[in-house]
Amino acid sequence: MDILSTIGFDWHVAVANLVSFLIIFLLLKKFAFGPIKRTIDERKKKISEGLDKAQEAETQIMMANQEKERIVNEAKQEANTIVASSKQRAEEVAQKVRDEAESEKVAIIKEGEKRAQREFDRMQQEIRGQAAELVVASVQKILDEDLDEKQSKKLSERAVTLMRK
Repeated sequence: MDILSTIGFDWHVAVANLVSFLIIFLLLKKFAFGPIKRTIDERKKKISEGLDKAQEAETQIMMANQEKERIVNEAKQEANTIVASSKQRAEEVAQKVRDEAESEKVAIIKEGEKRAQREFDRMQQEIRGQAAELVVASVQKILDEDLDEKQSKKLSERAVTLMRK
């Protein structure tokens, strides 16, 4: 111990320092370490909750992205269905228009044929009448006699009857 005193070590000062250290330590433990530990624990808890919430938010984001993809895919499928349905409906309408146009064309052609036939029949009647008159006129010249109107009419009718056969 003498060696310690030669280098300047004093037991009284060491004990006083030890006592002051213990008093300061106890005061710090009672008033500082407890609140500091509580603050650290609270921050750890908040950080842990924040990480849990971040993980939960990330999970929700992933689920929302999956839901978004599902909705987009459904919308695409629905759009494709609508487009296909529209194309089919347009084709049906176009076919109906073509069919109606064809029917109208056939009706117009038939009406034209009927008109042509009526005109042909009218012209034929006219030609027959003119032919009958020519025949009567020719017969009169050949016979060189005047036929009265009654004989002329009878002769015309017979000529028309013969022409029809």
